[in-house]
Amino acid sequence: MLAIFRGRGGAGDTTGHSPGTKWTAFNAIAEHLDYGRRYTTRTNQVQRSFEDTSRKQRALDLVAAA
Repeated sequence: MLAIFRGRGGAGDTTGHSPGTKWTAFNAIAEHLDYGRRYTTRTNQVQRSFEDTSRKQRALDLVAAA
């Protein structure tokens, strides 16, 4: 997640025009949760990115409170 936050993730620099911000921190966590974990099939990855929202909500709460 730190590599993604710093713009050095597997997909390249995804920080956009807001490097180092809370928004970039949340996006790094969400990107890791959606694409950084191993899944048995591609369908499971897509499905979990929509269904597994509790971790993303917790991340948003923590980043917003920082």
